[in-house]
Amino acid sequence: MPASLIETKRRIVTIQSTEKITKAMKLVSSVKFQKWKKMYDENSSYTNKMRDIFIRTYLGVDLKQTNLNIYLNSFSSTKNLYVVISSTLGLCGSYNYNVFKKLDSVLKDDDEILVIGQKGLLHYRNYKNKIYDTFVNLFDNFSYNNIRLLRHYLFRLYKDKTYHSISICYTSYKNSINFSPVIETLAPFTIPIIENNHEDSYPPIFAPDAETVCNLIFPYYADSLLYNRFISAALSEQASRRNAMESASKNANDIVNDLTLVYNKSRQEQITQEITEVASAANI
Repeated sequence: MPASLIETKRRIVTIQSTEKITKAMKLVSSVKFQKWKKMYDENSSYTNKMRDIFIRTYLGVDLKQTNLNIYLNSFSSTKNLYVVISSTLGLCGSYNYNVFKKLDSVLKDDDEILVIGQKGLLHYRNYKNKIYDTFVNLFDNFSYNNIRLLRHYLFRLYKDKTYHSISICYTSYKNSINFSPVIETLAPFTIPIIENNHEDSYPPIFAPDAETVCNLIFPYYADSLLYNRFISAALSEQASRRNAMESASKNANDIVNDLTLVYNKSRQEQITQEITEVASAANI
């Protein structure tokens, strides 16, 4: 067999092996995607209900007359802290690239970063300002309690009045095809925009008082919101990885088909040439 045919055959076998790997990774990503999608759907209902309760509670409060918690206030510092959610594993298409591009577009000279995920830590390893890596492996043991620990950690930093704001850069999930990076402010915490008028016929009754109730409900809503954003990021990562592996498998299959066609044509030409040589030798 000519060297060109051997080389073509070797390339076909190599790409077929790669295709098997990408198909296996697609299956794994699909299973993980379904797991996170179930969590996302279940948590979205809880988060939306917490949001509704949060709005209704604060609508019954005179914010100017009530001494609400410090996390609704902004400070004069010019330094901001950004929580960036990246992946730990690769092969997820442009997922991390889009997150880093979004964050890099708003970073200022004195801003600092708290990194989630090894890819983020690797990308910003040479960043000139402070990088918090305490929660870099949070997804290895992802739970609501760990999200609460992160929220406590962030709000303690904000309470020191070191930062003007604390924001989270994550990937917002829309569907399995569309997801995009978003930067959302965590502190100073803002009351959500009211799309519909939540005026009730009977205003809420606060016990023991409005200030206590509002300060009590605030951390629960903050936890649910942060938890929802992390699930959205994880779901988007699995969707991106699944799409990337599906595209890679399709490309590998197309290349194998093209190489098989080249191999068959070359093999046919070789056989035709051998037959011609045999026939010519027989006529001598």
